[in-house]
Amino acid sequence: MYVQFLHLHIMKFKRVIFLLPILMIFGCKNDNYVYVTLNKDLIGKDSIIVKERNSDRTIATLSPEVSEHRIKLEFPTIVTFSTKNEKSFYSYTSILFPGKQILFSLDTLNTLSSNDLGDSLLNYLRRNNNEFNNKNSNLLWGEFKPMEVYEVYKKHKEHRDSILIKHKDKLSKVEIEALLFENSARIDGLLFYYGRSHEIDFNDPFYAFINDIDVENYWNRASPYILSYKLEIELMRNKKQPDNLIDFLLYIESRLTNKDMANLVKATFIRDLINMPSYWPKMRHLLNEEQIKQSIKKEKNNKYAYLFEESSISFFGSQEGKIAYNFKAMNLLDEEISLSDYKGKYVLIDVWATWCAPCLESRPEFKDIASKHRDSDKIVFLTLSVDSSTEKWKSYIKKEGVNNDTQELLIIKGMDTQFGKSYSIKTIPRYILIDTKGLIVNANLPKPSDGLDAIIEELLSD
Repeated sequence: MYVQFLHLHIMKFKRVIFLLPILMIFGCKNDNYVYVTLNKDLIGKDSIIVKERNSDRTIATLSPEVSEHRIKLEFPTIVTFSTKNEKSFYSYTSILFPGKQILFSLDTLNTLSSNDLGDSLLNYLRRNNNEFNNKNSNLLWGEFKPMEVYEVYKKHKEHRDSILIKHKDKLSKVEIEALLFENSARIDGLLFYYGRSHEIDFNDPFYAFINDIDVENYWNRASPYILSYKLEIELMRNKKQPDNLIDFLLYIESRLTNKDMANLVKATFIRDLINMPSYWPKMRHLLNEEQIKQSIKKEKNNKYAYLFEESSISFFGSQEGKIAYNFKAMNLLDEEISLSDYKGKYVLIDVWATWCAPCLESRPEFKDIASKHRDSDKIVFLTLSVDSSTEKWKSYIKKEGVNNDTQELLIIKGMDTQFGKSYSIKTIPRYILIDTKGLIVNANLPKPSDGLDAIIEELLSD
């Protein structure tokens, strides 16, 4: 019966080698469902949305009208539980595997919690990571000390590993493997971000941690970007720069023996390169229409192609020469302003928000550029907030002081609107330039500190 069970599931999910170690854990007790019970304090509240973390794919919606639910699951995965409007409680991360039973309730802070030890540890890692990063913000973003950052975070990982191992006897094999991976992935993710933000050479000893990243680990599917970063460094060390994106996609295929994992990593790479080009400084020069079209053509049969479809559509619509989306925004006097109001002039837009630290850091430099060109009748400077609160936006500007060289505008939750979709805005700050005819010149200009002023100088000198 045991062998027959494995055969049926391997044939059904087409993951022969990839899932075999996981499936063996459950034997004949695996019924391919996760059983979720909502405590009485959740009945009548908002619907709970369950999304697979790696793809943001909704795998279930739990009605608050009933207490008992079951979620069909193909294989172990990490998901987030959150309310539809996300006002009642924050999202909660969970390790799901076939046969798991979990009880959800609201804790004393009115946030979602469960009775599951593995999930409690998973959410501890998330919270602790944020707390530790805040505690070490001066080390991370103060004086440049890469090896000190490396050692501090390496020791922190080892400390958290020891906490997880203490609970090993109370956890399943699936849970302990997922937790140990999650701990490493969160530390590695921060180190990758630090190294890329400071443009540390890929051959620097700082990147020694990539040697410990196992490309065959099943749980890489929970954070596929970790593999993308590791493999990029490997490729760059062997070849200074890939000639095209296809080179990198082929390299991913050559390094990952599991085809399903390779497809997931390739799809998330294409999506992330489009959405967050600043995270890929060595690849950014390849981000153009032709390269993206070639990549999409190559991956047309990739089962995870849906991950980059929406991003690629937005990308193509926001390229040079395309008609700029005629957005409407509100100014400080609560008047509606349209992009078309500025036709006949160049329009430089700083997309920002009061909660975005890098945005606030760059605002003074953007305003300096605007002040430098205040007498020009060829260009206008817009600082367009995508805050969710009019009050917070106005309060910040009042505290900061109104600068008449820029025009302050607001689109409520702008990244989630047609404005965000049309200009492919997934991260901020973003700097967008539109020409006198209402056509896009560039929807992804460099930051003020990276040469934005030189571009404007050259533009206005023509």
